[in-house]
Amino acid sequence: MNRHLFIHLFLLVALFVTNAVNAAVPKKRPIPTIFDGRCRVNETDVEQIRANVNPDPVVAGKNVTFSVSGLLSQDIGDNGTVLVGFKDDLGFTIGNVASAPVPPTKAGNEFSVDVTVEAPTVLTDSYLMQVLVVNPSNPPDPQKDIVGCTVAVVGTDDGPDSGLNGSPNKIVVSDIESFLIL
Repeated sequence: MNRHLFIHLFLLVALFVTNAVNAAVPKKRPIPTIFDGRCRVNETDVEQIRANVNPDPVVAGKNVTFSVSGLLSQDIGDNGTVLVGFKDDLGFTIGNVASAPVPPTKAGNEFSVDVTVEAPTVLTDSYLMQVLVVNPSNPPDPQKDIVGCTVAVVGTDDGPDSGLNGSPNKIVVSDIESFLIL
């Protein structure tokens, strides 16, 4: 009798301890995507725009919608376009780049547009998402064409010692022909 009582008591204590440990271990929650990276073209900062993604976090191979908005000091012309895409941590474009027209908007007025793209079928542990608003010209001139930009770095520590192109949260856009270049 004592042996059965001891075994039941031991199993009951083991169950409580297991539940207590499971409750105490923090669950890994996805970190919200924050578009806070700034862009530079030829040593000049590009105005920052706002962007959000849905779903967040992005699911590989599934559609993701970028909601892009902002208030710019330059006009968005009749051919204004928003471009969104993914890059790996080496700066190579992964997956498809999506574009959508932006309604012509005078400087100082708010613009807003949604763009849907299929996320790359394989997303590495760290990658970035870049959003540009451009007034394309022929031939392309990044200094004049890019009127707004923002970047989200996903899966890396963006503390003071990290960053892209040697500067925390700074992305250097150098070539508008491929639009999404670091």
